[in-house]
Amino acid sequence: MDSKNELRRFVEQMAHARRAFCATDVPVRYTPEELLLEYGRTWTWRSLPPKVRLMERKACFFNALKLALKRRELAYVEGYVGYLIPIHHGWLVTPSGAVLDPTLRVESDKRPEYFGVAFHTAWVRQVVREQGYAGVLYSHRVVTDPPERYLRPVAVATAVQAAIDKALDE
Repeated sequence: MDSKNELRRFVEQMAHARRAFCATDVPVRYTPEELLLEYGRTWTWRSLPPKVRLMERKACFFNALKLALKRRELAYVEGYVGYLIPIHHGWLVTPSGAVLDPTLRVESDKRPEYFGVAFHTAWVRQVVREQGYAGVLYSHRVVTDPPERYLRPVAVATAVQAAIDKALDE
């Protein structure tokens, strides 16, 4: 991915394709892609702090949820990561908005780009229990529940939140 807008353009194309080719009889508030376009944002990657280790490959949603349940200050986020190609992905963000990705192995100088929405961890846990697998962006609950039920606001960095980020790095 070459620019921060490439992931957004990818999601716009996906939204158009879903509305054009995936008709449904179920009342839909948002398609997953429309939700990302309405509420999503770009997130800034950073390398993992020493206290956070890489976790199981190909288990991004589970890995992120597991850490979000342990560390309440971290927000569970789903959307797309652009590293080589856009991939539906799950990760965490700190209160200051920095990405903590315990799954993606970054093996070059190229930094991944992230575009997604933060979810309330308790809601994610409930949906994962109901559906029997991790990953909620493409869950039927996203298209039927009101967004205020599941979207988690992530505050702009403050001195306290910056201190939390610093403590994660130590």
